[in-house]
Amino acid sequence: MLDAVSLAGGWENSAVLNSVMLVRKAFTDAPEVYRLNVYNLIKKGDFSQNLEVRAGDIVYVPKSFIANIGGFIENLKVSVGAYFTNTTNIFD
Repeated sequence: MLDAVSLAGGWENSAVLNSVMLVRKAFTDAPEVYRLNVYNLIKKGDFSQNLEVRAGDIVYVPKSFIANIGGFIENLKVSVGAYFTNTTNIFD
């Protein structure tokens, strides 16, 4: 797990490391899903959380609630800005 994430560029500050999901056999009728606490791997040396990432596996690292709110606000700014820009053009 650590090697794969390192090769992908590492973790962002907004990553929720205690809820990393590893989906194995994702595109089959019998996928296997593992919830990993990578925080414990990094901080406490719990190598039981360092599963081998195989070809075809999906690793999902969720964002923190605050990061999701920040993204929502940015999207809202863009949407509202586009709305006001479009409506003011109509009345010009």
